[in-house]
Amino acid sequence: MSWCHQRCLWEAMHAALAAIDLPLNNLNASISDDAFLQPVQQLHACGLTTLNLEANSFSGTLSDEWGRLVHLQKLDLANTWISGTIPDALQDLRNLTQINLSNTWLTGSLPGWLAQLQQLEQLNMGQTWLEGTFPAGIGSLKQLRELNLEATGLAGVLPGNLCQAKGASKLLQLSIRGNALEGSARVLENCHNLVQLDISFNNFTGQLPASQHWSQLTMYHANNNRFSGTLPRTLCQYSPLLRDLDISNNQVSGNVPDRIGLLASIESLNLASNQFTGPVTENLFYFPGLRRLDLSNNRFVGTLPTYALQFTYALLAADFSNNSRGYAEYPDAMIKAMGGHNNIMRKACHMHAGYVLDQEGDSWAVAFHDADDAVAFSLQVQQALARKGSRPGSSARRSTTDTAGSNSRLQSVSAALLNRFANRGNKSGSLVSPMGSNAAGLQTQQQLKALRISVRIGIASGTLHYGSDLQNCTVTHRGKELVSDVANGGQVLIDEPTFLLVKDSLSLLGTVSEAGYDDRLLQRLNQARVVGRLQQQVACVSCLDRREASFSSPLPEDEPQDYEHDAIVVHMGRFAAETPLAPGQLPSNTVEEDAAAADAATAKGRHKSPGRREAKDAAAAKDSNAAANAPDGAAAAAAGAAGIPASKADGAAGVAAALAQRSEAELELLFSVKKGASKASLQVQQLHLYSIASPGMRRWPEHTQDLGAALAWAEPVNMKRGWAQLQKGFFQAPGARRMDLTPSQSGHSRAPLPDVTLVFASVADSLSFTAKQSRATVRGVHAAIVRVLLAQMEAVAGGDGYLCRCQEGDLKYMVAFEQPQEIIRAAV
Repeated sequence: MSWCHQRCLWEAMHAALAAIDLPLNNLNASISDDAFLQPVQQLHACGLTTLNLEANSFSGTLSDEWGRLVHLQKLDLANTWISGTIPDALQDLRNLTQINLSNTWLTGSLPGWLAQLQQLEQLNMGQTWLEGTFPAGIGSLKQLRELNLEATGLAGVLPGNLCQAKGASKLLQLSIRGNALEGSARVLENCHNLVQLDISFNNFTGQLPASQHWSQLTMYHANNNRFSGTLPRTLCQYSPLLRDLDISNNQVSGNVPDRIGLLASIESLNLASNQFTGPVTENLFYFPGLRRLDLSNNRFVGTLPTYALQFTYALLAADFSNNSRGYAEYPDAMIKAMGGHNNIMRKACHMHAGYVLDQEGDSWAVAFHDADDAVAFSLQVQQALARKGSRPGSSARRSTTDTAGSNSRLQSVSAALLNRFANRGNKSGSLVSPMGSNAAGLQTQQQLKALRISVRIGIASGTLHYGSDLQNCTVTHRGKELVSDVANGGQVLIDEPTFLLVKDSLSLLGTVSEAGYDDRLLQRLNQARVVGRLQQQVACVSCLDRREASFSSPLPEDEPQDYEHDAIVVHMGRFAAETPLAPGQLPSNTVEEDAAAADAATAKGRHKSPGRREAKDAAAAKDSNAAANAPDGAAAAAAGAAGIPASKADGAAGVAAALAQRSEAELELLFSVKKGASKASLQVQQLHLYSIASPGMRRWPEHTQDLGAALAWAEPVNMKRGWAQLQKGFFQAPGARRMDLTPSQSGHSRAPLPDVTLVFASVADSLSFTAKQSRATVRGVHAAIVRVLLAQMEAVAGGDGYLCRCQEGDLKYMVAFEQPQEIIRAAV
C-alpha cells in the first residue's frame, strides 16, 4: 500500500492519536533514517501533536523531513545522541508550544527564525554545542514562559527587547548560566513575572538586576560574574518569596542592607567572595527557614551578635526498662543481648550523625544537631530491637500456637489489640492469648519475654549558646531526668520544643525502618514533593491554569498524600510540679523554653523581640495604644479571658489600660511561679509530652505475645511523684480509646469511629485584635482562654471534654465531648 493510501485525513482523524510519550527507555534508532521517519509521519497524519523521546539512545541528525510535521505542538529529543545543525525546515512548525533539544550534540548557532514560532511557551536548548550571539528575536515570543540556554557558548550582550516592553513578558524561568555573555543584565528588570532566574557563570558587569515587580521570584543566581555596586535594596524589599539567593564571586561592595531581613522565605543565602564591608547585620540571623549562610571572603568588621552563636540541640536519653529480672535469671543471655543492643545503637548513631555524650551500662546520652535526626534514630532503634526480639525461638512459638487458620489468629490478635487499646490506662490488665497449654511452649514464651530488650527513649530540644557545657545544660537535664525517666519500655517520648521542630517532617520520619530510611519510600516522597513544589510555584502566577513540563520532560501527576504511612505523634498530656531553685539559679522553666522554641519554629520572618526587661514597658505602651483602636468584641473577649472585671474594662481603652497593668508573667505565662511563693525559692515547671511512633511500630502483631511491644508507644507516661496532670492527653479524649491507629493493610477491617460532639469557639473580631496587639499580649490572652476552657471541662460531670485544637494566631479553639448533654452546661 502506498504512502498516499495509508495517509489519514487530518480533519477526519484529529483525535485518533494525540501523543507519543516514551522517555527514559532504551530505544535505539537513527532519527534521520526513513525507517524511523515514515512511521512518525504516518502517525502525524493521524493526529500526532506530542512527540516525547527524551533520554533514549537515538542518534542521527535532524533532516529537512522533520519540517513536514507541521501539526506538532511538543517536540522533546533531549538527552539523546543526535548531532548536526538545526535545519531551517523546522521553522515551518508554527504550532510548536514546547521544544526541548537540551543535552545533545547539536552544533552551529541558534537560528534566528525561532522568533517566528509565536506559539512557543518552552524553549530548552541548554547544554549543547551551539554558539554565537543571543538571538535578538526571542524577545518577540509573547507566550514564552521558560527559556533555557545554559552552557551553550553564547557570547555578546543580552538583546534590549528580551523582556518586551512595559512588563508584557510572560517569562517565568530563565537560565542562561555558563555562557560568555557580558555587559549589563538590567534589561531583565522588565521581566516582571520571573519565578526563577539563573545568570551565573558569565561576564556580566554593572549593578545587579532587581525589580520591584519580582514578587513571585523564588530563585536568584548571579554568582561568578563581575557585578559591582551594592546589594540592591529593591531585591530585598520586593521579593518576599525568594528562597535561594546566590551572588557569590562578584565585586559587590558596601554594607549588607538592613532590608535583607524582609526576605522572610530565604533558605540559602550566599554572599561569599565579594567586597562587603561594615558590621554583620543582625537581620541575617532572624530568617526562620535559613539552612545555609555563607559570608566568607569579605571585609566584614566587628563581632558577631551573641544570639548568632546559638545552636539548636537535641538530647536523646535511652536506657533499659525493667531488665533486672533478665540479669538475675539469665545473666549470660542478657550479656549477649546487651551486645546486640549496643550494636543497634551504634549503627543508628552513625547513620543519623549522633554524638555519644555519655554511655554507662545500659544508659545512653546522645546529642544531635537536628531534632529530625534524633527522632529518626529513636524510631530506627525501637523497630530494630522489636525485630530482634521477635526472631529468637520463632519455631518454638509456631509449635505452641493453635492450629486455627490465619484468619482466626488474626481475629484473635485483633480482639486482643483493641481490648488493650480500650484498657490501656489499666496496666495490670491481662490479655487472652491463643497459646496452647503446652508446658514447654509456655516456658519458652516466658524465657523469651524475660529476654526481650525493652528501651525507653526521651528526647528534649533547645537552644545552646556557644561554649555551653552539654553535660550540665538545661536541655540535657530535661531529656534525662524529666522525659526519658517517665517513658515506658519501647516508647519514644518527646517534649514540646522537639515536637515543634519535627511536626512538619512526619512524612519523612514515616519512611524510617529498622534499617534506617527506606529508599523506596523516600523516592516516592521526594517525587511528590518535587511535583508539589512546582505546582506551588506556578500557583503563585495567576496567568497559568495548569502545569506543563519544566526544563525536562513532564513530571508525573501528583498522587494524593498518604498520611496513613506518616509517623504519628500523640499528645500525652501537660504536667507540672514545684521544684526548688538552686542557689543563684534564675527562675526559668520548661514553659519558657517551650515558648522560645515555638517562636523559632513558627516565626514568619519577624525580627527578634527586645530583651524581657527592656520590652516590658514598651510592650505595655504598645498594647495600650493598639488596644485603644481594637474592636469592642475582641477587647471584651480579651478582658474576659484575662480575668479583667467588666467594671474596669469599659470599652477598648479600658481593656488596654488594664492589660498594661498586668505583669508580663501573667500575660505571657512564661514564668509560672506559684502565687504566694518566693521566686527565690520555688518555681513551677511545666512539661508537654508527646509519644511518636512510625508505621512499623504501630503494625498489627503476628502473635499476642508481641502485643506489649506493638502498644508500648501508646502507654500512659509514668509521671514522677509530685507531678500533677494539668491537661489531658489524647488517649483520655472522648472515643480515643476505641480508635484503631494501626496502618491499614489487607486482612482486617477498621472498626467504625466513635461518635463525639465537637464545639468550636473563637474570639470575636480576633483577626483585627491579633493584628494590632503585641505577640506577648496575644499569647497572654490565649493562655487565659485555655485556662478557662480546661477549668470548665474539669467541672463537667465525669471530666468529659477534651481540648483538641488551639490556634493562637487567630484565637480559635475546638473541644470534643463524649456526652452531648454536658456541652450546653460547659459552654454557659
